[in-house]
This record gives sequence, structure tokens and C-alpha cells, in this order.
Amino acid sequence: GMDVNLLVVDDDFHVIQSIQRNLHWERLYIDHVFSALGSAAAKEILEKYMVDIIICDIEMPQETGLELIKWVRRQG
Repeated sequence: GMDVNLLVVDDDFHVIQSIQRNLHWERLYIDHVFSALGSAAAKEILEKYMVDIIICDIEMPQETGLELIKWVRRQG
């Protein structure tokens, strides 16, 4: 089948870790979980890989989650 990729974006590493640990990815049919500490790291991943689902913090220091999603939409 098609691989389903998910990206977790947060400025707090502990939040990323707990999301990665506590969700049952296989049960949700997610093949790969990427993580990014903030918007800039997220963009690097999004430019390299096909990501189907993004779980994103809204309040982040350099750029908000909403601004990141606007950028994603502009990329098509």
C-alpha cells in the first residue's frame, strides 16, 4: 500500500517525544513519523518528503503553526 507519513512540529522536544511515544501509529495506519523542533526544521522535512498529516503547535517562537500551514498551502 501507500506509505502514510506524519510530521509532528513543536518547539518543545518533550512534547514531540510524548506524542511519538503515546500514539499507536500502526493502529492509525501511519508508516513513518517525522518530527521537527520548530518551523524551519519542519520546512526542511516538507521539502524532502511527502507528508500526509501534520500535527503542529500553534504558539512557537520563530513562526507560528498557522504561518507554517500557510507556507505549506503556498507550496501546494
